[in-house]
This record gives sequence, structure tokens and C-alpha cells, in this order.
Amino acid sequence: MVKLIIYTGLFIMFTSCTSYHMIEGKSYPVYFTPDSTVFSDPDFPKPTLGYLDLLNIRGNLTNTIEFKKGEIAKAIINYPTFFLQYDYFLVYPREHIGIKRVGVNDFTLYKINGNKRRNRELRFFKDFRKIDKYPIIPSLDDATLDTVLKFEENLKRDIPKYTMVSQLRFDSLIKAYRVSKKFKKIANSYLKNRYNIRLIFLYRSYKDTLQAHGLYKDKCTKLIPLFNNITIQQEFENIFLLLYEIMNVVAPYKISKINSELEFKSCFDFVLNSFNALAKDYLLSVLMYSANKNRIPISSNYFEKYNTFCYNITYKKLVNTIIAEQQQNDNQAALTSNNSLLWVDGKKVSGLEDILALYKGKLILIDFWASWCLPCREDIPYLKKIIQESPKDKIVFLSISIDKEIQAWRKFVLSSNSETDKNFLLINARESSFMQQFNINTIPRYMLINKDGTYISSDAPRPSEQALIELINKYLQ
Repeated sequence: MVKLIIYTGLFIMFTSCTSYHMIEGKSYPVYFTPDSTVFSDPDFPKPTLGYLDLLNIRGNLTNTIEFKKGEIAKAIINYPTFFLQYDYFLVYPREHIGIKRVGVNDFTLYKINGNKRRNRELRFFKDFRKIDKYPIIPSLDDATLDTVLKFEENLKRDIPKYTMVSQLRFDSLIKAYRVSKKFKKIANSYLKNRYNIRLIFLYRSYKDTLQAHGLYKDKCTKLIPLFNNITIQQEFENIFLLLYEIMNVVAPYKISKINSELEFKSCFDFVLNSFNALAKDYLLSVLMYSANKNRIPISSNYFEKYNTFCYNITYKKLVNTIIAEQQQNDNQAALTSNNSLLWVDGKKVSGLEDILALYKGKLILIDFWASWCLPCREDIPYLKKIIQESPKDKIVFLSISIDKEIQAWRKFVLSSNSETDKNFLLINARESSFMQQFNINTIPRYMLINKDGTYISSDAPRPSEQALIELINKYLQ
């Protein structure tokens, strides 16, 4: 289905409502159209929006949407999602959102079709923040332990008062904005536990003082019951990052850096013994996801433990789907070579040698990159320009990602409107003989291959350099 959208500023665009089959199920694009004000701050030349997906089991990894002049940005989501740029904006799949700048690093989002209620909803959290008040955490460069403990006592005393006042202000604004029931339910979850978790900010601010007295880990451990009392998913999503932070402090190993089966099992058993309800389900799922991403073996015993003790059906289905997809890709890769490439559809695997042979007779430029690599992403506009200006019958451009996370790679490719039949993920890049043969240890890395299959340059200039254009033109002629 194709929709015609008329955007303020007398410019008309056509956008597709194509659905995508992602790991978490059928997903849809959200389109963001920034106006000229978004690019007006010289100190903020690359404006972005951030969001999280996979019910946040990727940990604290944020997807980033980068805005470019004259372009429509796209994100792919399958449930109502908070987008963040200083304020929270609750966005639904298949929406078309306009963006304006109203201050330094300060955006306003609005429905392009002029839906007044949705525009009020998109403005809600920005306006609520203006009337909401947080308990103050004093900032001292050299605080004694007695001072920190006094701050803690005052904060615990003030939290109930701030919670009550905030709820009254929230209810009043919700009523005045006449929002939908769906939005109200999700927005109300945003309010839960917001002040109790201020304690972790206090402990973090005075971490050195607390650690000097052996109290930092103890203080964080005493916050575990706060997370164990949460039983509603929407309430949990507002504070999961802080749970992730707490886990990194109190667990035997940092959950973000587990790299062996021993560390995985130690953290898994710790979660089972220390956490309950959604906190337990979430952390177990994070561990399973992290182990799968880092190719840490998960024994059948621990796989069975996970499916037995994780009660959240959504988390469980998600994790099992991810692991099953990875196993399927590994099995397919074993039938090709140790240079196996996954196609964007997530269903097809081909050998790198077979893909190169497919385009023999043309120049081939290979771009080795990853979705998390900032220099790689900075080169993409330059590479796109070269692609647009090059004769398609004489040269082909292949992008090969070394991402560990299939989901992050697929969403970036699909969101950036790249050629999906020219984008691949190198399965298990660490074991790739091709990577070892050409000593590819850093990215971005570019390689130019001649029409007869010989290598013109195994470490070619970057697309942002004129030297690459000159090199390509030399061999095109």
C-alpha cells in the first residue's frame, strides 16, 4: 500500500507502508521528516533520535536515527516505542512524524497529517517535564560518608511527597490534553517508580565515597527489592536501564562483558537466587541474548533452566526465536564456507566467493562495516553519492557487515533504504579466512576488485576521499 503525504512546506512525498518480518514479529516503518530548523544549530550538526527495541534485551544499546537535510528518516518498530531526544516521545508503528527544533538539543515532534490529539500526545512528556519536579541531589566535590548518608536520609524522606505531587500534576495534564486511553495507560506507566530510582543516581554521584567505605555494592544490592516488586511490563520499561546498571554492580561479573561459559553460568545462577518477577525474566533474557551474540555455549541444562524459570512469554518467545535463527544460520553456513554471508531477508546464506563470482566482469567495491561503527556510518552518504554517479553496468558495490547482532544490522540496512540485495552480514567474522587473509582488523575497510577478479587494492581509500573516485574512474576506463 502506498500513501500520499502532504508535508508542511509545500513538499509532497510518497511513502510505502511495507511491513517487515523482524525477529520480534511483523514490524512497520515510522517516518520522520525534519524541517530546516533541525539543522540550524552549528554545535549540533548531526541531529539524532534514539530508541530501544527487542523489549530492551540488547541491554543498554540504543538504535540511533540520524537526520540529513532533504531526507526522510525511517525506523522499524512493532509496538508503541519511546523515542528519545532530551524528552520522551511515544510513537506508534506506521506513523508519519514531523520534527522541529525549539531550542538547543530540543525537538518537538508532531503528526504530519495534523491529528490534533496525537500532536498533544507527542507534546505531552515535554510539557509534563516543565511542571514536574525531582528531589534534588546535592552536588559536592568532596563529600564525607556522613554527608552522603544524610543526603540519602533526606531523599528517602522526600520521595513519597514528590511521588504524590507528581501524580496529581500528571493526572491534571492528562485530563487537560484529552489523550486516548491507550496513550494514558502507557504514559501512566512512565510515572511509576521514577522517584525511588533517584537513589541510584545519588549512589552513583558519590560512588567514590561509598566505595572507599565498602558500601557502594551494598547500597545497590538493597535496591533489588524495588525492581522485584514490578509486575507490569509497561512500568518496567521505564527503569530497565537502571536495573541493568544495578546488575553490573552486584553480579559476580559485569553482565555487559560476559565472555565465557563460566561467567554466563555464574551470572545466571545469581539472577535466579536474587531476583523475582519481571526483573528476573528480563535479566535472564539479557544473559541468554548476550551469550548467543558472543557465541558463548549455552548448555542444554541452562537452556532448560531458562525456559522453566522465565515466566514472561514475550521474552521467552523472543529469546528462543533469536537463538533458533542463529543456529539455522550457523547450520547453513556450515554447508557453504567459513566466509558465509547472510542476506538481509534473514533466510538465505551464500559464500563470499560465490557472491564475488556472481559479479565477475565488473569492478567490485567491497565496504566492510558495522552498524555500531561511527566512522563507517559517516562514510555512507559519500558512498551513496559514488553509487548514484557510477555506471551500474560496469561496477557493483557490496556492503559486508561484521555485526554480531543480526537485528541491529538488518534494521539499519532496512531503515537506511540501502540496496538489500547488495548488503550482507559475515557470519562469525572472527573465524573468516577472508578477514584473516587480508588482515582486516579495523573498519571501515574498502577493497576494489578488478573485472578479472584480481585485487586492485585490498585497502582502498575511503569514499570521503577523492582518491577513491580517481581510483575507480581509472579502472572504469
